[in-house]
Amino acid sequence: MNETTDGFCHNLLEGLRDFQPAQGASAIVQALAALSLLQRQSVQIGEAALADLVDKAQDIWLAENASRDAARPFGEGFDIRQLSDRDQAFLLDRLRGFIAADADRNPDRVIELCLALARRTGPRSGLIALSPSMVDTLLAVLAPVAGETAYCAYSGAAETAMNLGARGLKVRLDLEGGLAAFWSAVAIASGVAVHVNRMASFYEVDEIAHWNALPSVGPFDLALVIPPIGLKQSGSSRMGVTSEMVGVELAAQRGRRSVAVVPASVLFRTTGADQAFKARLIERRRLKAVVALPSGSFLHSNIASGVLLFGEGAAADRVLMVDPSVAPTDTPLSNLFATMSAQIEETPWSRFA
Repeated sequence: MNETTDGFCHNLLEGLRDFQPAQGASAIVQALAALSLLQRQSVQIGEAALADLVDKAQDIWLAENASRDAARPFGEGFDIRQLSDRDQAFLLDRLRGFIAADADRNPDRVIELCLALARRTGPRSGLIALSPSMVDTLLAVLAPVAGETAYCAYSGAAETAMNLGARGLKVRLDLEGGLAAFWSAVAIASGVAVHVNRMASFYEVDEIAHWNALPSVGPFDLALVIPPIGLKQSGSSRMGVTSEMVGVELAAQRGRRSVAVVPASVLFRTTGADQAFKARLIERRRLKAVVALPSGSFLHSNIASGVLLFGEGAAADRVLMVDPSVAPTDTPLSNLFATMSAQIEETPWSRFA
């Protein structure tokens, strides 16, 4: 395929211009997932219509996925049968060509196309996505890893989850709302070992602490959690619990090494609930470092962000504070993380002791 990924993405969406970009992206990813799954199963496509191929792929997927929490990649968010016969034929032709051109079945190319589609759908209220440079930075922190499993949660972590899967890790990705179906289709299309589950909008902070007692839940070798911004938890047993608190607690509990990305303002809140929560993190000897990042880490937003790094063996009286703004302006964030890692312990952050 000679055209660029962005150009191919643009042409696909233009071909479905009767639909909103989010609907078009969902249709494209579903179709790509169906064709990729059928190819891996050596199913003959023949002259079948796209909708029939999606139905056939859905039957195969359902036969292999009995979990009630697993996100269904087909038939949710957008019904492929809403496309006209012309649109279905257009998608089928273009995507078959795309798959055929990828003789080595390289998941990176498929992920690249799916990410281009995801970025064109625009932001959703309360949900965030990381900038490409921030994703590269997190990958530099998390990989290569001396481990096999990773846990990621919320839409902001989805792109990094797919990249970790492409690097050979087995990843569990918990997502909110209709986004779970989209990213489940991305995982199937690219063939990476990323299992996508639907998650509740909020978990109880006290409930999370008991999860790792269950063998089927964790802990994972790595965890990355990027929670929604500024949502209050209604009906919580604790007053003042926010989405960021839940996300940080989730990261601290789910991985032996964990990263949580939150708005920088979360680090400086002074309410009683916030102060008690931060004290609890330190007292449990899991918090290793706090890193302040500049604005631009999140797409569609200029807010500054902070990264909390958790690991075993942290000391309550030794939490490393890192401010990249004091470094030379041409220093990549990934290099700053590498320098910081050496300060935390003898081995880099991206390796297990």
